[in-house]
Amino acid sequence: MRLRLASIVLASIVVIAGCGGSSGGVTAASDPAKLTGDDKLAYDDFMAGFDDEVPITREAASCTTLRVMAKLGTKRMLELKSAKTSLADGRAFAESLDECSALKPMMVLAISQAGTVTPEQAACLTEEIDPAVLRTMLAGTMAGDAGAMRSAEATAALAAAAKVCQGASGATGTK
Repeated sequence: MRLRLASIVLASIVVIAGCGGSSGGVTAASDPAKLTGDDKLAYDDFMAGFDDEVPITREAASCTTLRVMAKLGTKRMLELKSAKTSLADGRAFAESLDECSALKPMMVLAISQAGTVTPEQAACLTEEIDPAVLRTMLAGTMAGDAGAMRSAEATAALAAAAKVCQGASGATGTK
């Protein structure tokens, strides 16, 4: 199973964000229609990365975008166009995806596209793995930590979930 695909897609969304400026105080509750200047540019560019790349609703994409902007600030999002993604940046993105109910759908797609499991098994795996572990794995991978997917915590979580999901063919786990 390779969750790396999700990390690459998500990292590319973070890198796509914005064109020059400073933060205007965007919050998770901001109305995207009322954003102006650099905030609007960063929001629109970030949202554009969700169009074909990430299998989540526009509402979840907007929710994620506003939360990332609120956590990192517009200035940092704009810096990411030419700077390396830090672990803190990856955590902000992974947490925002999770808070907007978008982390699991993204991981289902990434796991099933790896071709080693069926979509049903991928759905089961993402249901069985603790979201905190998924967030840690994604954040580390986005920050360039190749070992994040092979950490003891990740390996144990994947192994436990795989046992539960081995026979999944239409139903999710046993929770």
